Amino acid sequence: MAGDEPEGESAKIQVFKDALYDEAQQHGSDSRLFSQQDLLDLGVIPNDDISLLLAVIQGLTRDKLFVGVQANQGMAWRWRSREDAKK
Repeated sequence: MAGDEPEGESAKIQVFKDALYDEAQQHGSDSRLFSQQDLLDLGVIPNDDISLLLAVIQGLTRDKLFVGVQANQGMAWRWRSREDAKK
């Protein structure tokens, strides 16, 4: 078993993970920090669904594609290349 999520939920999260990761790459270098609002503003997460966004961020962080950073205004994330994530 891959996780605690239902099979359909995993597939849905994976689609959003790929889309959010791609958008983050297109909207900033790997040193840019994205706040929760920045990630919502990328337009990937429908209806600004915070629960969905957090599930997607959690998945990307688990895959080591997003790195969490404590910023002045709270938590932020930066993306890292797939090659660096595999190391």
